Amino acid sequence: MERDGIAVVKNVNEQLLNIPSMKDLGQLEQHLEKMEHDLLNENKTRLQMKHRLLSLTEYKEILRKADQFFNEAQADGPSSNKAMMRRMSVVDPDLMRRFSMQMHQPNQIPLEPVIELVTMTGSILANRFMAFERMLWRVSRGNILLKRIDVEEMLED
Repeated sequence: MERDGIAVVKNVNEQLLNIPSMKDLGQLEQHLEKMEHDLLNENKTRLQMKHRLLSLTEYKEILRKADQFFNEAQADGPSSNKAMMRRMSVVDPDLMRRFSMQMHQPNQIPLEPVIELVTMTGSILANRFMAFERMLWRVSRGNILLKRIDVEEMLED
């Protein structure tokens, strides 16, 4: 150290330096570990809350768009929905006969075809939409009405 020009103090008064005892160092270390643990928990909680906020924002947009869709359908009126179902219901007579036999009512053929309409809402990334549409088409065997509404608000992923 002398060669590098660093001065070394030979007589050091320990009382002037105020060195903490080993007990105090142990307590300080425990306190720092507790603070580190608390900080990590706070960061984890913050990330979970941010993820939940993004998820709820996405759900809010989905509900807003679904409400818009159903309000448009309701504005058309229920009479137009029945007329549309009658136009869409092309029923095979053989299928209707088999259906009535399974119901143990061979003489009664239902006049109205049974149509089950299922509504599904959700959000999907724009670049994955074509694959999703293709999958829905295959699963439903082409019996699907798909309406796509783009979300104007930029959502984080």
